[in-house]
Amino acid sequence: MESLEVHAVESASCVMDRPKSSARFNERAPNVSKKSAAPRVTAEQMASKQRDISVSEFFAKNRHLLGFDNPRKALLTTVKEAVDNSLDACEEAGILPDITVVIEDLQPDRPASAKSSRYRITTVDNGPGIVRKQVENVFGRLLFGSKFHRLKMSRGQQGIGISAAGMYGLITTGKPMLIQTRPKATMPAHHIELAMNTKTNRAEVTVDEETDDFPLKRLCGLSASVRELAERGEFLSHAVYGTGTSVSIELEGKYQKGRGSVDEFLELTAIANPHARITFVRPTRETVEEEEPTLIKGRKGAPPDGEGNLPASAAGEENRVGEARVAMEKKDEPALTADLGDLVIFPRAVNELPPETKEIQPHPKGVELGTLLQMLKDYEEANKGGGTLYNFLQERFSRVSSATASEFCEKISTPANRVTSRTKVSDIEPPQAEALYKVFQEAKLAPPPTDCLAPIGVQQLLKGMFKGVRAEFYAASSREADVYRGRPFLIETAIAFGGELPADEPARVIRFANRVPLLYQQSACSSFKAVAETNWKNYDLQQPRGSLPVGPLVIMIHMASVWVPFT
Repeated sequence: MESLEVHAVESASCVMDRPKSSARFNERAPNVSKKSAAPRVTAEQMASKQRDISVSEFFAKNRHLLGFDNPRKALLTTVKEAVDNSLDACEEAGILPDITVVIEDLQPDRPASAKSSRYRITTVDNGPGIVRKQVENVFGRLLFGSKFHRLKMSRGQQGIGISAAGMYGLITTGKPMLIQTRPKATMPAHHIELAMNTKTNRAEVTVDEETDDFPLKRLCGLSASVRELAERGEFLSHAVYGTGTSVSIELEGKYQKGRGSVDEFLELTAIANPHARITFVRPTRETVEEEEPTLIKGRKGAPPDGEGNLPASAAGEENRVGEARVAMEKKDEPALTADLGDLVIFPRAVNELPPETKEIQPHPKGVELGTLLQMLKDYEEANKGGGTLYNFLQERFSRVSSATASEFCEKISTPANRVTSRTKVSDIEPPQAEALYKVFQEAKLAPPPTDCLAPIGVQQLLKGMFKGVRAEFYAASSREADVYRGRPFLIETAIAFGGELPADEPARVIRFANRVPLLYQQSACSSFKAVAETNWKNYDLQQPRGSLPVGPLVIMIHMASVWVPFT
């Protein structure tokens, strides 16, 4: 503040010490009147340039908001969105998921140090397929889906992911998405190629035909390992993929192993979804940079034969891959991941689907005033002005009984505006709606039902950890559901200790939300902070102040809820 005052005094003294001749010159200068400049743009001209912006046009210019910050993350985000959709579709249809992910390097001759390359990502699932009339909407429009308005645990929610991946591919390569889907095993598959028009947020179809080439036969000849598995009927077989959906996207990306990679995402997805079988075909090359270690130590070698045995050339430690394959086929032994170099198989560890979740209505304590006003308006329109407040409370909210609905009506009733069980929603004024909102906050209500959640479960957690983490000791815990702001959630944890885990490195924390791995912003996550704040010295582990413990330890934390911001 003093410097500002000194500066002001010095400036004033300079003006006072200005030569008098300069002052006299200024006094003699003619007083020229300046003409007012004409406005550069009129209001009418500004109005003519204003227009609405489609959501796809906005995200095309701000694709970093959707996870396409850089080529490496763009590749991961595309795989994530496709795999999430496949898992959700299979589970909702009651089908044990069998998912194949193929990444093809379309520029194998590029320099090894190139910052990016062009890839084709293909994801095939054995789900229920998609009816033809919905293909353009599912893959060619942003904010189109069936999950956003449901209070029910699911992976995807906003209806953005796979469409945004196709949009990114179109922007970076100019190539449309290729979709094949077959809802009925006895019928040909639909083959559609489409591109999103970002101006209109609508798909433009360039190819629309039927085909019997589902899954794509060319994928079965990508490598020696793939060909051998395909010949034995263990890769994209018609017996498994009778129905389903295949999505191919060309994009500019960067394939590199280590933390935050496609490999890590699929490894963790297999751990949190032990009921799924995932096959991953790696590209021929990867970017040459320093890698960080992954959970699973790769064991390269030729694929095992039908009996689970490896060829003689793959002796020694490679026999572990054959053991993994045999274990995959035996119910009494745990399934182990088989890494064959260019091909990774994450086997199914359990043959049971997660519990089926049920959609619930909003809980009164989880609704804000603006949302309540909109719900009243929507209910009035749905019932053409004839719906009563009593019916509205029972039909649109959970844990509101007939007696509770009548009590709410009485509490917002005033001598000037009497409210009864027969009062129509159309007659509710804003002050009464606000009074109803306050009644919600003060009421003692039972927590919302928790059958909208599907926990992984202790046994499934252990089997998932065992097939993905080489440790000596395993333990898991799954707690009862709790409620936050009217939304149910539950927390599950598992640990793996010893074995092949590094003893001189900080513990590894793997986080999940609705069975989806969270690979970014770890230090900002409350679950990570909870681990760092735990006193691990009580378990004879070294722990720097405010940091993770050091030792051969992997900690898994899973949060399940009807609404998770990170998904």
